[in-house]
Amino acid sequence: MKAEEGRSGTEHNRLEKYLRLLLKNSPDNILFIDSRGYIDYCSDTFLKLSGLRELDRVRGMHFRDMYSLFEGEAFVAQAERRFADALASKITIQTSVTINFPGIGEARLYTIQTTPMIDDKGNFEGAQVLYHDVTDLLNTEVAERSRALLDAAPLACSLWDADGTLLDCNKEALRMFGLSKKQEYVDKLYKLSPEYQPDGKPSREGMAERDNAAIQTGFLQFEWMHQTLSGEPLPVESTLVRIPWMDSYVFATYSRDLREIKKARDELRRISSLVEATPNFVLYTDGEGNIKYANPAVIKTSGFSKEELLEGGLALFTDKRVLQKMREEYLPQIMDEHSHITFEHEVTLKDGRRLILLSTMFTVVSQYGEFDVGLSAKDITELKQITAEKERINIELNVASDIQNGMLPPVFPAFSNNSRFLLFAKMQSAKKVGGDFYDFFYLNSKETKIVFVIADVSGKGVPAALFMVIAKTLIKQQMLLSGDPAAALEQTNRILCKDNPQCMFVTIFICTVDLVTGHILYANGGHNPPLLSQSNKAYHFMHLEKGLPLGVFETSRYKMRFLQLNPGDKLYLYTDGVNEAKNTAGEQFSNKRFLETANQFRELEPEQFDGAIRNAVEQFSGGADQSDDITTLAIHYTGNPGSKDRTAFPLDKLS
Repeated sequence: MKAEEGRSGTEHNRLEKYLRLLLKNSPDNILFIDSRGYIDYCSDTFLKLSGLRELDRVRGMHFRDMYSLFEGEAFVAQAERRFADALASKITIQTSVTINFPGIGEARLYTIQTTPMIDDKGNFEGAQVLYHDVTDLLNTEVAERSRALLDAAPLACSLWDADGTLLDCNKEALRMFGLSKKQEYVDKLYKLSPEYQPDGKPSREGMAERDNAAIQTGFLQFEWMHQTLSGEPLPVESTLVRIPWMDSYVFATYSRDLREIKKARDELRRISSLVEATPNFVLYTDGEGNIKYANPAVIKTSGFSKEELLEGGLALFTDKRVLQKMREEYLPQIMDEHSHITFEHEVTLKDGRRLILLSTMFTVVSQYGEFDVGLSAKDITELKQITAEKERINIELNVASDIQNGMLPPVFPAFSNNSRFLLFAKMQSAKKVGGDFYDFFYLNSKETKIVFVIADVSGKGVPAALFMVIAKTLIKQQMLLSGDPAAALEQTNRILCKDNPQCMFVTIFICTVDLVTGHILYANGGHNPPLLSQSNKAYHFMHLEKGLPLGVFETSRYKMRFLQLNPGDKLYLYTDGVNEAKNTAGEQFSNKRFLETANQFRELEPEQFDGAIRNAVEQFSGGADQSDDITTLAIHYTGNPGSKDRTAFPLDKLS
C-alpha cells in the first residue's frame, strides 16, 4: 500500500509540473487560490495584467491583500463574498465588475468566474478565478453581447432545455467535436458519444443519470467520454449547471478537452512503469543526498527498506567522499551546463557486500527554479570482474605467444655463414597464438644437409598452439633419428593418433636439401603444394601426391619423392592463410592471384619477396579481419659453384 502511495505521489508531482508548464503558456488570466484564500499560482498573462510581473511576489499572498493594492475596501469585500459563496455552494460563481488593473492602466469591465476545486471526497481544495475583459462588448446588443461572451469562453459551452434539446453552443464546442455549425451538433448529438462509457454503462443511461443529479443538486462535475465524428475518443471534464429560466430551467454545460492531459497522464504512467520495472537503480534526491524516491531495484538490491532509504538518504550506502564530490563538483557542473555526468563509484549494501555502480547524474529543473537530482545507476561489478579476468588472460596469451614465437627459428638471415642458400620465414597468427609453424635445421654436423618444414594445425588459438608444439617436437625428433621425410611423417602420425581425444590434425610438408648436390627428398602430409621456380622460369605449383593429414588414421602411409635443384632455383612454402585470405566481400585471394603476385616479384630476395606477397594479401583483404594464420618460408638455392659432386640422385634408393 505504501509503495502504491509513493507511486501515486510521484505521478501527482510530475503531472503538477506538467500542468504548471501548460499554465505558464496560457493566454487566459487565471488565478488559483487555496482553501484559505492564499494565492498558489497564476498564469503569466495575469502577472502582466496585475502589474506584479513576478510570480514570487504573488505566491503566498492572500487574494484580499492583492486586490487591496489597486482597489478599495468595497471591492475587496465583494471578492471575499464571491469566494465564500463558491466555498458554500460548490458551484461556479460568475459576476461582472470594473477593475483598474495596473497592467492596463485604466478601469475596464471584467467577468470574473470563480470555480471551486473539489477533490474526490467532496472536500473544497480551493478555487480557480478566470478574468475576461468584456469592456469592448458594452455597447453591443444583448444578444450580440451574449453571443460574444459565449464564443469568447475558453471552455466548450452548450445550453440545453429541460427536454435535452440543444439551444446554443459556442465556437469552442464546435471546434472540440470537429463540427462546422450548430445544426450538426443537433443532428448528430448521439453520435458524439460512444454506445458505452469506459465503465461499461450505456451512454444514454449515463446521460439520464447525470441530468437527474443536476436537477436535484443544481450542479454536477464529472468526466465523460465523447467521440468526434471521425470516431476519435474525446475525454472531457464537464460541469453541468441548472439555471432557472422563466417557469422552468435550462442546463449549461462547460467542458474541457482532456486529450492532451490524458496523454500526459498516460505518458507519466508508462515512464513510471518503466522506472519501476527496470533492474537499474533509479533515485531522486534533493541535491543534499536526501532521497525522495527509490525504485524497487534499489530497495531489493540494497537490502534497505523504503523507510530506511527515505530517512537515511544516500549516506546509507555511499561513501562520504563520493557524496561530497557529487555535491561540490558534479552538481554545479550539470546545473551550469544543463547536462549530465557519468561516473563509477562503490556502494555498500546492508549485508556488507560491495558493488561497483556506473551512475548517471542529472537534474530536472522546474519553471520556478526548483530542481530534483536524478540518479540512474547500473551494477557493473560482474563486468569489472570479467574485464579484469580478460586482461589477465590477455597477459597470459601474450606470454604464450612470446613462448611460441621463441620456439621458431627467429634470426634472419639464418645460417649467414652458409653461402649455398638464402632463407626467410615468418608466422603471423590470426589470434594471440596460432597453430601454424615452420622449422629448419641441419641434419648433419657438416651442415651440408638441411631440413625445411611447414605445417598447419586444424583450428586456431590455444588448442591449435598446444597441438603445434607437440607436432613440431615430434617431427624434428623423428627426422634427426631417421633422416627420412616419409618415415618421419609415418612415425609422428602414429604417435599423434594414439592420444588425440579432440581429433585434431596437422598438414605438413617436409623436405631435406643436400646443399652440395641440390638433391631434395620430400614427403607431403595433406599440405598445400609449394611454389617452385627452376631455371629462372616462372613460379608454378609443385605436383604433389597430397597424402592424408597427420592425426587422422594411424595406418596412413606417406611416399618420399625426389627433386633436383640447380643454382638459382627457388621454393616458397606457405599455409592456406595466404591463398584463402578473404576480403570484406567474402572473396578469397585465390591460387590465381597468389601465382600472379609471386611471378610479379620473382626477382626479389627471400625477405623482400615474402614482404611483397604479404602486402598483396593485406591490400586485397581491404581491412577484413585475418581469418587464419599466415606462415611462409622462402628458399633461394645458390648451390656451391666450386663443388664437382653434382651427380644425379640414385633413384633406386627411394623407398
